[in-house]
Amino acid sequence: MMRNIHLIGPLLLVGLTLSWMEAKAQSVPSRVPEWDAKAFRADVGRQRGKSADTVVIVNFWATWCAPCVEELPEFVRLDSIIKARKLPARILMVSFDFRRDLQSKLIPFVTKRIPDLPCVLMVEPSMSAFINGVDKDWSGSLPATLVTGKRGSCRTFLERQVTSEELLELVQSCIHSQ
Repeated sequence: MMRNIHLIGPLLLVGLTLSWMEAKAQSVPSRVPEWDAKAFRADVGRQRGKSADTVVIVNFWATWCAPCVEELPEFVRLDSIIKARKLPARILMVSFDFRRDLQSKLIPFVTKRIPDLPCVLMVEPSMSAFINGVDKDWSGSLPATLVTGKRGSCRTFLERQVTSEELLELVQSCIHSQ
């Protein structure tokens, strides 16, 4: 009987660990939605309209872009800060990967590297029109980041790598300017 009691602790630990892993697996994106420019504009507008001070941070990136991959931890760090401080901000990762690589490369990459950040695959047929719609001076190079407040009360577009500290300053500035 005593030997059975000693087994309960390790079995309970294994059970809790498996439950946590299952819950974590369910929170990982099972797929990355495909968006065109219309869906992108609708979502950013919806997020900005949720409250008077919602700030939307949009990162344009790709798995094949080394500087993009290098800066991903900055967005993970920023997301943690936003959640910890309960800031009215949201991050959206917009991938410019190839559609044919969605299942084989993008989803596994997102699941492993940025599982807590919402990510979409841009599938706009007219990428030059989309790029000009985001920022008329954007050359289309990656990485690029857009920080915007409600109704464009603040708007910053950065066509380069960014840091979480730099983005946090922009977010806070946007919140205070609205």
